[in-house]
Amino acid sequence: MEGSYVDEFNHFKGHYNELKKSNPGSDLSLELSKEAFENVNRVFSQLYLCFHAAKTGWKDGCRSIIGFDGSFLKSNARGIMLTATGLDANDSLYPIVVGITQRENTVNWKWFFEWLKRSLKIEEGDNITIMSNMQKGLLVVVFEVLLMAEHTLYARHI
Repeated sequence: MEGSYVDEFNHFKGHYNELKKSNPGSDLSLELSKEAFENVNRVFSQLYLCFHAAKTGWKDGCRSIIGFDGSFLKSNARGIMLTATGLDANDSLYPIVVGITQRENTVNWKWFFEWLKRSLKIEEGDNITIMSNMQKGLLVVVFEVLLMAEHTLYARHI
């Protein structure tokens, strides 16, 4: 990548608008922090991307299992990438949703789950199994937002 992060950030809103225009039926949300409106400097807060093709693919060809994870972004533009991934009929991973936030906590997981619930139209989570490794704030949100969903844990780093 050439150029500076500041230059790229100045084009971020344009890239976001182009994504919305070129992907009808997709759910996208870009939020700037409240300080962005008080100051001239804009501060990134959250980004949510669920493309229409991913939504319909999950509904039409995947099992009703969704795995959740949060991963650290370790470049100059730090943050957390939240992901929701399904399993297709061949037991292959199927990316459904990606979100980027400043930190992994209950507030951001709730924001992510509320958007996911709307995107996939899963209401209270009937017939859905949620898989996670109990990330910070995630377990509380699962039972708050998707009341009827089953929750299972997966082990890693064994």
